Amino acid sequence: MSAPKSGRTQAWPTETKRPMAAWDACAMVRSRARDYNRNSTEGHYFKPSLMKVLGHPALGHFNAAELRELEILQLARYLYSVEQVETQLINPALLEIVQLDLPPVVRLDAYKIYTDEGYHALMSAELMHEILARYGLEQIRQQFPGQLQRVLNCIAELPTGPRNLALITAASLNETLISANLSQADDPNLVSSVREMIHQHRVDEARHHGYFMTVFPELWRRWPAEEREMVAGLIPRLLIMLLSTDVDPIARDLERFGLDGDAALSVVSFVHSVRPTKEELLEVGRGCFAMLRRAELVDHRSIRLGFSAEGFEI
Repeated sequence: MSAPKSGRTQAWPTETKRPMAAWDACAMVRSRARDYNRNSTEGHYFKPSLMKVLGHPALGHFNAAELRELEILQLARYLYSVEQVETQLINPALLEIVQLDLPPVVRLDAYKIYTDEGYHALMSAELMHEILARYGLEQIRQQFPGQLQRVLNCIAELPTGPRNLALITAASLNETLISANLSQADDPNLVSSVREMIHQHRVDEARHHGYFMTVFPELWRRWPAEEREMVAGLIPRLLIMLLSTDVDPIARDLERFGLDGDAALSVVSFVHSVRPTKEELLEVGRGCFAMLRRAELVDHRSIRLGFSAEGFEI
């Protein structure tokens, strides 16, 4: 497949400024074995300040063992989500990118990111299974992330041309989000194996962020105008869906501790909004907006109307 040419001077990353230039020396899959002190159990399995349900009075009676299990369940859902996002969204988008008529280094860097993301899926799945088995929770089956399913469903409704662009766009938005979950790498109170895995993930994702920040605007400008117009109006929906919260899996975790279904859902709904607030959208999505600005999309009429339709005046 050929990426359409535009009249602009090409702005692909140069050899010396490519975010992926030092991949062989720095990528986790190339430079670090998965030997991060797996026997350590001292500390939190998930940062408590990121678990909003812990602040609800209904959980005030939870003992230390129950709180620890709740952290493990939260971690398992996070790791499973990482595994699915990498394999079901990011890597399929990268396979679309490498089919385009692009400079060789851009295509090769996409393959490097593809390799990284497969490794992140392995790290996440491996650590999830190890920790669940250690605490006798291996019978728990994870539910496919709802926000990811909604994104994939939205993309699947499009014809082939715009569908491929929407897939690349959704992956680019995801890779430029500023994730609070990755900030846990700085928390010395986390179990060391979890902290080290998240740190390794974050180091790689910083380079991926730079790649999509540079490459997406160029891909967008070279895509057929009519297909771009079909996808532009979906960008607000895609971003909001990526930032949405699935309350049902969190409620099911609470049901394990004696709360009935309605009570558990009431607790989670009290502390979690399904959709992001405007402040969360602008803060967590600031990398996305910077990328869209580079693509001259922030003031695009369809995007403005799309955010308005979703209840956001950006």
